[in-house]
Amino acid sequence: MRTVPVKIGGAEISERSRRDDPAACQLVDRSGAIRILRDGTSSADGAETNTLCAVSVVVTHDASIAEAAALTNDPDRGERLRGYLAHAYTATGLLLVLAATHLILAERFALAIIALIACVVVDATDGILARRVRVTETARLIDGRRLDDIIDYLSFVFVPLLLAVHADLILTPVFPTVAAVLVTSVIGFSRVDAKQSAQGFFQGFPSYWNVVIGYLWLFQTPHMFNTVLLLMLAVLVLVPVRFLYPTQLPRRADRRRHYVLGAVWGVVCVVALLLPAGPGRLALATASLAYPAYYVYCSIRADLAARRA
Repeated sequence: MRTVPVKIGGAEISERSRRDDPAACQLVDRSGAIRILRDGTSSADGAETNTLCAVSVVVTHDASIAEAAALTNDPDRGERLRGYLAHAYTATGLLLVLAATHLILAERFALAIIALIACVVVDATDGILARRVRVTETARLIDGRRLDDIIDYLSFVFVPLLLAVHADLILTPVFPTVAAVLVTSVIGFSRVDAKQSAQGFFQGFPSYWNVVIGYLWLFQTPHMFNTVLLLMLAVLVLVPVRFLYPTQLPRRADRRRHYVLGAVWGVVCVVALLLPAGPGRLALATASLAYPAYYVYCSIRADLAARRA
């Protein structure tokens, strides 16, 4: 292991040097190969105590000095372009939200649910792309997390509730149920501990209203059942239980397993939605419940194990 001087923001930063520039305190991490140590600590994610930040770039055996410099220098034009294109990919979720809204108003509910499933695909993959092109460094003018949260609230919460109202899935008056889901969900989205990425958990029910309401429409369950289920899950948003965060699971094997199962689940759901109403659609919809059930089981088991540890 060796420490090398690099340039951050155009100025050379060497071992144990101090600057009044908070940008010099940014954490750089690529597969654990390169770390910026703050305040002289040995932790890659040590907390900043003030704007004067001791900075060292530690290069392990699998990273070169050139790679360290490349990571800490200002991004070039190509890197910035790739960063903003990654944000643009996230923003395509808004186009899918618009398409789903149009289809709901036209009462083409099956296609609307397919558009919402496509939103899930974008949401599940945009983070991988963002991390690969390092958007926090290459596209700093846009807060990717805020952009993602805005689109997620529309596609996971607001538009599915619009579908529930227009498809006549819940008891009238619809206002109390819809208001309960909207308010608890926005609280869930706003909580600072909602995404516990390091442990691979969501805190509370993670507002999968697109999935829940999609199934309510597929199975045409009674209004009373639908309303009670939505209200129960709205309460669960605020309860300190944890559900798996599939794209942030600590173990790569677990992430891959959920990616594969999630992809199969999405394909089965789309095929079911494209079929006419009848025994075939019902059979596929029932079979597709296997993955949501497995997800809930894994979430409960992982949460209990983490609490016992």
